[in-house]
Amino acid sequence: MTVSSSSRGPRAHLGIGQAMLVALGMVMSTDSLKTAPTVAANAPGGHVLLLWVAGALVTMVGALCYVEMAAAFPDSGGEYSFLRRAWGGRLAALYAWSRFAIMHSAGSR
Repeated sequence: MTVSSSSRGPRAHLGIGQAMLVALGMVMSTDSLKTAPTVAANAPGGHVLLLWVAGALVTMVGALCYVEMAAAFPDSGGEYSFLRRAWGGRLAALYAWSRFAIMHSAGSR
């Protein structure tokens, strides 16, 4: 497969439905399965379903914000690229390092 020199940005490999399923799978497999029993035990009056739907709506808004930023700024690098554009390279590098060293260092327990 050859890539023409005129294509500068990342190419779209997934459709909207596939991308939404990937985002849903990431959310469900990481936090929901770990925190659902705690939320269910502490939810007032059995409002677990209402809290779950509210969390899903907030997650969908966040995912759509990332989609909008990725469409507006089609650079590789994800969050690092967005932070570098908004607040400069120092903050973006600090975020990337903290994500590597602190945020996702204990994800395989």
